[in-house]
Amino acid sequence: MPSDSAAPRLSPERFTAFVDAVVAIAMTLLILPLMESASDAADSRLTTAEFLVEHRGQLISFALSFLLIATFWMEHHRVYSRVHRITSALVWINVVWLFTIVWLPVATAMIGQLPPDALQTTIYIGTLLATQLATLAAK
Repeated sequence: MPSDSAAPRLSPERFTAFVDAVVAIAMTLLILPLMESASDAADSRLTTAEFLVEHRGQLISFALSFLLIATFWMEHHRVYSRVHRITSALVWINVVWLFTIVWLPVATAMIGQLPPDALQTTIYIGTLLATQLATLAAK
């Protein structure tokens, strides 16, 4: 782990702006599989109702993950509103936290698009637990 001597140069404001940007991108990535599915549905001439029924799992997993990322982001802001100095340890905890946030769209796509199996559920729930553990580590 790098020494803390370099970490104070990263201001809390810049740090949270970076986190905000990564979270926004992750939330945006959640919709991409649905955009592709909508395009495929149009090519197949599905009605809106048929699309909604056929892709309900994908729609539910999108909505759930979007809500969870938003909740994680709000908690992150609550925790980091009290931070006045960014240390190397805090940066690395956030690298782990951001990894889980960026990985969640992949886990969401698996849940929404692949035939259900225990491993994808484990990966999805494991990602959520890892996000929470990283949040707790920062407290």
